[in-house]
Amino acid sequence: MTEFIDKYVLSDTTTTSPAIASLGPLYIAWKGDGNDNLNLMYSTDYGRTFQGKFTFPETTPLPPALCAHNGKLILAWRGDGKEQLDVAQVDIQDRTIQ
Repeated sequence: MTEFIDKYVLSDTTTTSPAIASLGPLYIAWKGDGNDNLNLMYSTDYGRTFQGKFTFPETTPLPPALCAHNGKLILAWRGDGKEQLDVAQVDIQDRTIQ
């Protein structure tokens, strides 16, 4: 493989790598650029466009991890100001993040 089939550039920015997972919709999670808040949004067209952006109050100095398992979306990160690991299930209803 020498080239991408499709490439889309999002307007959101980060200084670290994003995480991605699929539950039908494709979800992307990242640490914000200019802030350390966790962010999450989804795509229903294979990553061409993203919508439903949600910014969590939780912060992290490092990129989060994202996993889809048994119909649930799980987000994991290292808490800001501490070195403990945080793991949470994301509340997703009707393709909205709550």
